[in-house]
Amino acid sequence: MTLPCPLPANEDQRIATLHQYKILDTEAEASFDGLAELAAQICQTPIALISLVDSDRQWFKSKIGLDVSETSRDVSFCTYAILQPNLFLVPDVRQDQRFSNNPLVLSAPHIGFYAGAPLLTPTGCAIGTLCVIDREPRDLSQQQQNALETLAQQVVAQLELRQNVTALQQAVLEQHQTATRLLNISIALENAVEGISQLDAQGRYVMVNSAYAATVGYEPAEMIGMDWQRTVYPEDVPEVVATYEQMLRHGKAEIEVRGIRKDGSFFFKQVVLVKACESQLNGPLHYCFMKDITSRKQAEADLKQAHENLEKQVLERTAALSKTNILLKQEVAQRKLNERAILRQAQQERLIREMAQRIRQSLDLDEILTSTVSEVRQFLAVDRVFIYRFEPDWSGVVVFEAVGNNCRPTLGQSLMDPCFAEYCVPRYQQGYVGVMDNIDTAELKDCYRQFLMALQVRANLVVPILQGETLWGLLIAHQCYEPRYWQPLEVDLLKQLSTQVAIAIQQANLYHQLTVANHKLQQLATLDGLTQVSNRRCFDDYLEREWRRSLREQTPLALIFGDIDFFKAYNDSYGHQAGDDCLRQVAQALISTVERPADFVARYGGEEFVMVLPNTALVSAVQVADRLQKVIKALHLIHQRSPIAAHITLSLGVASIIPQTGENPDGLIAAADQALYRAKADGRNCIRTVVDVGAPGH
Repeated sequence: MTLPCPLPANEDQRIATLHQYKILDTEAEASFDGLAELAAQICQTPIALISLVDSDRQWFKSKIGLDVSETSRDVSFCTYAILQPNLFLVPDVRQDQRFSNNPLVLSAPHIGFYAGAPLLTPTGCAIGTLCVIDREPRDLSQQQQNALETLAQQVVAQLELRQNVTALQQAVLEQHQTATRLLNISIALENAVEGISQLDAQGRYVMVNSAYAATVGYEPAEMIGMDWQRTVYPEDVPEVVATYEQMLRHGKAEIEVRGIRKDGSFFFKQVVLVKACESQLNGPLHYCFMKDITSRKQAEADLKQAHENLEKQVLERTAALSKTNILLKQEVAQRKLNERAILRQAQQERLIREMAQRIRQSLDLDEILTSTVSEVRQFLAVDRVFIYRFEPDWSGVVVFEAVGNNCRPTLGQSLMDPCFAEYCVPRYQQGYVGVMDNIDTAELKDCYRQFLMALQVRANLVVPILQGETLWGLLIAHQCYEPRYWQPLEVDLLKQLSTQVAIAIQQANLYHQLTVANHKLQQLATLDGLTQVSNRRCFDDYLEREWRRSLREQTPLALIFGDIDFFKAYNDSYGHQAGDDCLRQVAQALISTVERPADFVARYGGEEFVMVLPNTALVSAVQVADRLQKVIKALHLIHQRSPIAAHITLSLGVASIIPQTGENPDGLIAAADQALYRAKADGRNCIRTVVDVGAPGH
């Protein structure tokens, strides 16, 4: 019977960590399937799984060669694999008392071999495995074991990336919810914080925008390095300090306090503190979003006084009822306006949600941004919306566009505003939003006005797309045939969408980096690291494919084994570094003799190389071997310790066969190896063949 399954010491923490990834019972994803398929190819197994071990089951995020999606944990091999930090290897499960009576061994899928690399999270929890399975007992080479563990690390990296993208989306949602709460404070006020600054851990300003500086009566440059307490009423400083501590704990905090201007006057301000990333120079940073609410405070005081007067009037005379009715009618009218604003806000939120959902569901950046410009144009009812990407010289190209029939298209055009680099780049890098209702009345540089007129622009709205502190491009809305007043809600929409566009670009960049890493991993699995020719594993795969093709077409298949003569003496005489260089030169020389695309060269091991020659009879193969010896001789690699020549030489063994049913490539390998042995026995630096090729692998 099957032995009871052991549990890890940190089982509760392990299960909690697994559930935090929110990966169980999700749809198949190409990034995980690709890693499982690569594991199966590297280890040459029919089955490869990405298995996540839950409390009572193991669920397969990716499966190659298996139809079921999960199995019970009490029959799971992976339950044992997660108990150790390294590869769990069972060459012959039928000889292991833990598994010999396991249902998965006795019946489908008839497991005979198992190897599982634990999926170790950054906190040290093993939440599952990347495992490979064969139906017959076998073993893995050390290189295959190393590759399987490396791929397991890539699975965890993919889980972390997936979790980080989800967390980033959640952070964007929380930021939007914060803006909504600020909007509800006072419907009569604008719904966006006007002033923005960034402070270091010592409370000094490191970045201040124009609106923030203007509110407190300074120039932005004056405030850099200034302590924040100079802008807060002294009696309110302790309250601000407490709010700062709350921000450090929760990531965000809000407060309303009195501020001091440069001229000594005070005002009321609403402040939102948001934790930012750490800076190597300034330590932990945080943002301060500030809005002057003096008018609102005064309005609240006035409203309170009005209510007091109204109550007094109601008590004093019946005529106050008339005034009350008037106020009620005004309130009804205001509520109708508010309802329309709320409807518009709901439409805006839907647009932001749909774009965030596209980012979660798709890695196709073109698809995401094409949909974005089209939906923004429809939402704003404008003539043209496009995304403009910068080149290093601050020229740029319109990369995505939605345009009406009455406005000239600009998609794919390289646009260059001669004033932009000098006057606009610094402001946009600081998050500046360009709002222009009418170019005829706006104060513009002549070069910029001419640039806009050439594009048929009468009003425009420009929002920067930032990647960190880098200005990647612009999200732009144009009204082509008439001026337009841009409402605060519309400005806020483009600002939020520019953030979503930046997230989509960052996600696409991360996916590209992962693709490059997977490509490098594939190269490491098939190339010899020293000589950069194909390795032994790649040779085995290629020979197996060509054997099947030759068997099907009944064409000859030749094999040449080559060994560098007295290479140990070469290493002892000239050193291992020179020996490595010699191997590289020999490998490249062998590659240079390849004349047909199907001919294949690989390093078989040590100083031994092998060449596969499809559709080649023995006589032709010997001619190729003769060319190999001549090419090696032409290298003139000095070898003073060689007893047969003053330079590097090769001993070559050649064999050729027409494969027959029931045979396998082992017979051809053995024949070529036998011929190489004869070449060495006959004095080396020569070519020997085997005429009668046997098939020991029948």
